[in-house]
Amino acid sequence: MTLLACLMLERVSPQQRFSIWPLHLTIVPWFEIGGNSLSEFITQLEALVASFSPIRLATGDTAYFGPNRVKVTLIVPSQELSILHKKLFSIICENGGRLLKDNHIPNDFQPHVTNRGARGPSRKEITCRQMQIVAKIADSNERQIVQKLNFAKA
Repeated sequence: MTLLACLMLERVSPQQRFSIWPLHLTIVPWFEIGGNSLSEFITQLEALVASFSPIRLATGDTAYFGPNRVKVTLIVPSQELSILHKKLFSIICENGGRLLKDNHIPNDFQPHVTNRGARGPSRKEITCRQMQIVAKIADSNERQIVQKLNFAKA
């Protein structure tokens, strides 16, 4: 199963399917886990995420990524976001997982939100209370939220 970990910046429902992404911040891009079952992996992620308070994001400047110059809103780097990213990456590796592309993981993490057309985050500060695990649907351009993980109460 191909998965991605992110913080959704728009309301999403459990098990929601979509082909147009809600605004989100990717914590770890597409990856696959190894031998452990998905439920064992999710249990490890639940423990990790529960050890964090809700993540506060501050939006920054607009930038353009890649050869297609995709418009993004940069997120001001924070220690808690960096630690979450690195610990999540470690859990993936401990479970025999691998990234489908390793072009910026784990030491060159640039938190950002990919804008949709002219639309990016509407607030300068955003508090995320959950992390979502999203799966690619086989033979489809659809994605599905397979798990919502709650940060500890502040």
